[in-house]
Amino acid sequence: MKRELVGYIDARIGDINKRIDDLNGRVGDLSALLRASLLAIIVTLASTILVPLALKLLAQ
Repeated sequence: MKRELVGYIDARIGDINKRIDDLNGRVGDLSALLRASLLAIIVTLASTILVPLALKLLAQ
């Protein structure tokens, strides 16, 4: 009986560890997506500011 209980608990702990590993992978994916989105926002803002300035300089 004790062995069965230990085996069951070990199996449950293994399942929980697998779920935690899966969640860590998803968090890593979301982190990469967030970084890419922030980079895109920064590039968009920079180009929005720099393109009109460049056009003004070229028009002179």
